[in-house]
This record gives sequence, structure tokens and C-alpha cells, in this order.
Amino acid sequence: MSILLTQEQREVFLNSNECVGGLERAIRELQGANPGAFHTDATLAQRIFFDQPLHGEPHHGFVRSMSQQKAA
Repeated sequence: MSILLTQEQREVFLNSNECVGGLERAIRELQGANPGAFHTDATLAQRIFFDQPLHGEPHHGFVRSMSQQKAA
């Protein structure tokens, strides 16, 4: 999937580091405008990741475990 940001949305992201919480606010706004462009727990649970998720994210499977990642 590909989403195209408007010039205004690009500027919000580029300037998001100017205030505390700016990036999180910019992401929330983008999610509100384009909800289908972001994963949910249901869509993540269908994915196979190359590296094993580190924070317990939902997933269908993975190729390389954490111990293999550390050895690499």
C-alpha cells in the first residue's frame, strides 16, 4: 500500500520535532485522515516478519528469532 501525503501533511511531519509530542500528534492526525494505511492488531496478526517482534506485537510468524538476531 502506498499513501501520498499532501504538502500540508509533509510539513507537519517535517516540523513535528519542534514541540514535545509533535510526532505523536502528527501520526494521530495522519491516522485519522488515512486509517486504512496503518496496521491494526488484526492485520499485524496476519503478517510474517523477517525478525521476531521484540515487544510482543501480534504476528503470524517470523523467519529469524531474537537469539539468531543477537548472533548475527
